Amino acid sequence: MVVEKVIGMKNNCNIFKKGMRVEGENRRVYSSGQMFIIASILALVAMVALKNLLGIYATFEEKRFSEAFTLDKDLNNLKNEYRYLVGSASLNGDANQSGINNLYNFTNFTTSDVNAKVLYVYIFGNGSTQRYSIAIGNFISDEINITLNATNSTPVGFLFTLNSMQNTTREFNSSINGTINITLRYTQQNANVTEQFPVRISTSNIVAGFFDITVSSANQFVRSKSIYNRTW
Repeated sequence: MVVEKVIGMKNNCNIFKKGMRVEGENRRVYSSGQMFIIASILALVAMVALKNLLGIYATFEEKRFSEAFTLDKDLNNLKNEYRYLVGSASLNGDANQSGINNLYNFTNFTTSDVNAKVLYVYIFGNGSTQRYSIAIGNFISDEINITLNATNSTPVGFLFTLNSMQNTTREFNSSINGTINITLRYTQQNANVTEQFPVRISTSNIVAGFFDITVSSANQFVRSKSIYNRTW
């Protein structure tokens, strides 16, 4: 009887242990399924987040492109308008004063209405007297120190300070019938800028304009430098 009892207990233990192994195996299969589901959810969340990120980037790029297009359009409109002002001044009886007034009034209005900075130079040459005048308008939001020189002319040059939103005029006598070289140097916030442009003085009248225009937004800007002249 004792032997039978021992054998029965042994068999019961084997059955219990076998059941533990089976139960343990069932738990491992269930845990792998959970991990697969969690990984799938994380992958789906990552894909959605990436899609949203790419959408935000695409929207940003589209906005930046649209903004750049608008700035470029505004800049070209301003360039054309300045060319027109210089050309139309030559049609007036007093081309010198007409050009000075029109350029100042237009620039004063434009820089107040549009986020633009402008430095312009307007030149009128009188073919009868060989005298020419140079008007400078400062609309770059800062005071500038200017050195203005001209070759084959009297006087040789001028030194002066020009406040923001102001213009000033200097007069020269040319000693030749031919091309003179005008040099404009100015200092703005410790930065030195030099601009040079030739003008032909002859027995004909001449108007010429140099325009440094910057149009900007909160994130971008476009800039252009151009020269226009007309002789009659």
